Amino acid sequence: MKLIPLSDFVLEQLEIQQSTSEFKEVVRNYTHFLKQPLTLGMFVPIEEEGNVLKPCGCISDCCKDQFEYENAKEKVLFANAVTIDESPYKMTERLMIDLNHPASFRIYNKFTFNDGIVESQFLPNFSKNPTVEYLVDYGLELTPSALEAIGIK
Repeated sequence: MKLIPLSDFVLEQLEIQQSTSEFKEVVRNYTHFLKQPLTLGMFVPIEEEGNVLKPCGCISDCCKDQFEYENAKEKVLFANAVTIDESPYKMTERLMIDLNHPASFRIYNKFTFNDGIVESQFLPNFSKNPTVEYLVDYGLELTPSALEAIGIK
């Protein structure tokens, strides 16, 4: 399922044979889902400190880093939604995360300067409190975790 406007979601749910209470619950859940403030962890697996995690390539199930990555990956709400650019830029390290969409939309910048100062920016300043609802025009694919949060099987 893709991220869609609330009105389209309600119309889709009206077509599904379900009880009134099930309908109300799933519409309420989707409404709350759309109103969540955006976080980096909705797009990519992150650690507790907010840094992006990468798979460690461990074949063994005992690899702690791989286990942490897999757990964080299960919390991601949008499937294949971003590209990550980690290339160095003008004597800095950078992490730039862009939506995989024809329209350019950077969701996160993190620069580490030579003097050790780290500058992080999340989302453009188009809103003080951007929510999931700001992304409906991108038609992002929802993960099983997102569908579970909404109450869709």
